[in-house]
Amino acid sequence: MGQKFSGTDLPDLESSKDTTAVRKAILDLLDKINQVSDSLPTGFVYTQYPGQPEPAAAFSGTWLNITSLYAGLFFRAEGGNALAFNAGTQLDSLQDHTHDNLGSAAAGGAGGYAQSASNVSQPTVSRGVLAPARFSTETRSINQSVRIWKKSS
Repeated sequence: MGQKFSGTDLPDLESSKDTTAVRKAILDLLDKINQVSDSLPTGFVYTQYPGQPEPAAAFSGTWLNITSLYAGLFFRAEGGNALAFNAGTQLDSLQDHTHDNLGSAAAGGAGGYAQSASNVSQPTVSRGVLAPARFSTETRSINQSVRIWKKSS
Protein backbone atom coordinates (compact mmCIF):
# COMPACT_ATOMS: atom_id res chain seq x y z
CA MET A 1 0.00 0.00 0.00
CA GLY A 2 1.25 3.50 -0.80
CA GLN A 3 2.39 6.14 1.64
CA LYS A 4 -0.39 8.02 3.41
CA PHE A 5 -0.07 11.58 4.63
CA SER A 6 -1.18 12.69 8.06
CA GLY A 7 -1.11 15.74 10.30
CA THR A 8 2.19 14.52 11.77
CA ASP A 9 3.79 15.26 8.38
CA LEU A 10 3.09 18.97 8.87
CA PRO A 11 5.69 21.35 10.26
CA ASP A 12 4.86 23.15 13.49
CA LEU A 13 3.10 26.37 12.66
CA GLU A 14 3.82 29.57 14.53
CA SER A 15 1.10 30.60 16.93
CA SER A 16 -1.35 33.05 15.47
CA LYS A 17 -5.10 33.40 15.15
CA ASP A 18 -4.92 31.74 11.71
CA THR A 19 -2.98 28.65 12.79
CA THR A 20 -6.05 26.46 13.18
CA ALA A 21 -7.49 27.51 9.83
CA VAL A 22 -4.17 27.00 8.02
CA ARG A 23 -3.68 23.59 9.63
CA LYS A 24 -7.22 22.54 8.67
CA ALA A 25 -6.67 23.69 5.07
CA ILE A 26 -3.43 21.70 4.85
CA LEU A 27 -5.08 18.61 6.33
CA ASP A 28 -7.91 18.93 3.81
CA LEU A 29 -5.37 19.07 0.98
CA LEU A 30 -3.55 16.01 2.31
CA ASP A 31 -6.87 14.18 2.49
CA LYS A 32 -7.53 15.05 -1.16
CA ILE A 33 -4.07 13.75 -2.14
CA ASN A 34 -4.85 10.46 -0.40
CA GLN A 35 -8.22 10.25 -2.17
CA VAL A 36 -6.53 10.68 -5.57
CA SER A 37 -3.98 8.00 -4.67
CA ASP A 38 -6.75 5.60 -3.69
CA SER A 39 -8.88 6.38 -6.75
CA LEU A 40 -6.35 5.56 -9.47
CA PRO A 41 -8.23 2.99 -11.55
CA THR A 42 -7.02 -0.49 -12.42
CA GLY A 43 -5.23 -0.15 -15.74
CA PHE A 44 -3.73 3.26 -14.90
CA VAL A 45 -0.24 3.54 -16.49
CA TYR A 46 2.62 5.25 -14.64
CA THR A 47 6.02 6.12 -16.10
CA GLN A 48 8.89 5.96 -13.62
CA TYR A 49 11.82 8.22 -14.49
CA PRO A 50 15.40 7.65 -13.26
CA GLY A 51 15.84 8.64 -9.62
CA GLN A 52 12.08 8.58 -8.92
CA PRO A 53 10.22 6.08 -6.71
CA GLU A 54 8.24 3.10 -7.93
CA PRO A 55 4.47 3.78 -7.97
CA ALA A 56 3.78 1.51 -4.98
CA ALA A 57 5.80 3.94 -2.84
CA ALA A 58 3.33 6.75 -3.57
CA PHE A 59 0.05 5.10 -4.58
CA SER A 60 -2.10 2.28 -3.26
CA GLY A 61 -2.77 -0.91 -5.17
CA THR A 62 -0.69 -3.54 -6.91
CA TRP A 63 1.56 -2.46 -9.78
CA LEU A 64 2.85 -4.60 -12.65
CA ASN A 65 6.08 -3.62 -14.42
CA ILE A 66 5.11 -3.66 -18.15
CA THR A 67 8.36 -2.12 -19.43
CA SER A 68 9.20 -5.24 -21.46
CA LEU A 69 6.18 -4.58 -23.72
CA TYR A 70 8.00 -1.47 -24.96
CA ALA A 71 11.62 -2.65 -24.59
CA GLY A 72 14.09 -0.45 -26.47
CA LEU A 73 11.49 1.83 -28.06
CA PHE A 74 11.68 5.61 -28.20
CA PHE A 75 8.42 7.50 -27.81
CA ARG A 76 7.53 10.32 -30.17
CA ALA A 77 4.73 12.86 -30.03
CA GLU A 78 2.18 12.38 -32.78
CA GLY A 79 2.21 14.72 -35.77
CA GLY A 80 4.92 15.76 -38.20
CA ASN A 81 6.54 12.67 -39.74
CA ALA A 82 5.43 10.36 -36.92
CA LEU A 83 2.97 7.54 -37.54
CA ALA A 84 -0.61 8.27 -36.60
CA PHE A 85 -1.44 7.56 -32.96
CA ASN A 86 -2.03 3.85 -32.29
CA ALA A 87 -0.92 2.94 -35.85
CA GLY A 88 1.85 0.59 -34.71
CA THR A 89 5.62 0.92 -34.46
CA GLN A 90 7.41 3.15 -36.96
CA LEU A 91 10.48 1.35 -38.30
CA ASP A 92 13.95 2.83 -37.99
CA SER A 93 15.25 4.96 -40.83
CA LEU A 94 18.27 6.97 -41.91
CA GLN A 95 17.61 10.31 -43.61
CA ASP A 96 18.76 10.56 -47.23
CA HIS A 97 22.10 12.31 -47.56
CA THR A 98 24.95 12.74 -50.04
CA HIS A 99 28.74 12.63 -49.91
CA ASP A 100 31.38 14.40 -51.95
CA ASN A 101 32.76 12.48 -54.93
CA LEU A 102 35.68 10.52 -53.51
CA GLY A 103 36.91 9.35 -56.92
CA SER A 104 37.68 10.79 -60.30
CA ALA A 105 35.39 10.68 -63.33
CA ALA A 106 38.54 10.75 -65.48
CA ALA A 107 39.48 7.31 -64.16
CA GLY A 108 36.61 5.88 -66.21
CA GLY A 109 34.99 3.89 -63.45
CA ALA A 110 31.40 2.73 -63.51
CA GLY A 111 29.01 5.63 -63.21
CA GLY A 112 31.89 8.06 -63.66
CA TYR A 113 33.60 7.15 -60.40
CA ALA A 114 37.09 5.82 -60.04
CA GLN A 115 37.51 2.08 -59.56
CA SER A 116 41.23 2.11 -58.92
CA ALA A 117 42.34 2.35 -55.30
CA SER A 118 45.13 4.67 -56.40
CA ASN A 119 42.59 7.17 -57.76
CA VAL A 120 40.19 7.10 -54.79
CA SER A 121 40.48 9.50 -51.93
CA GLN A 122 40.02 7.52 -48.76
CA PRO A 123 37.73 9.15 -46.22
CA THR A 124 39.11 9.44 -42.73
CA VAL A 125 37.14 8.86 -39.58
CA SER A 126 37.72 11.39 -36.84
CA ARG A 127 37.81 9.63 -33.51
CA GLY A 128 37.84 12.44 -30.99
CA VAL A 129 39.59 15.23 -32.93
CA LEU A 130 36.74 17.73 -32.66
CA ALA A 131 34.59 15.92 -30.14
CA PRO A 132 34.56 12.44 -28.66
CA ALA A 133 33.21 10.11 -31.33
CA ARG A 134 30.55 7.63 -30.30
CA PHE A 135 30.38 4.48 -32.40
CA SER A 136 27.65 1.90 -31.98
CA THR A 137 25.60 -0.73 -33.73
CA GLU A 138 22.64 1.69 -33.94
CA THR A 139 21.77 5.32 -34.65
CA ARG A 140 20.07 6.81 -31.58
CA SER A 141 19.37 10.02 -29.71
CA ILE A 142 20.81 10.72 -26.28
CA ASN A 143 18.54 8.90 -23.86
CA GLN A 144 17.83 7.37 -20.46
CA SER A 145 15.74 4.33 -19.68
CA VAL A 146 12.36 4.59 -17.97
CA ARG A 147 10.09 1.96 -16.42
CA ILE A 148 6.43 1.66 -17.29
CA TRP A 149 3.99 0.37 -14.68
CA LYS A 150 0.32 -0.59 -14.91
CA LYS A 151 -1.99 -0.71 -11.89
CA SER A 152 -3.31 -4.25 -11.73
CA SER A 153 -5.55 -3.95 -8.67
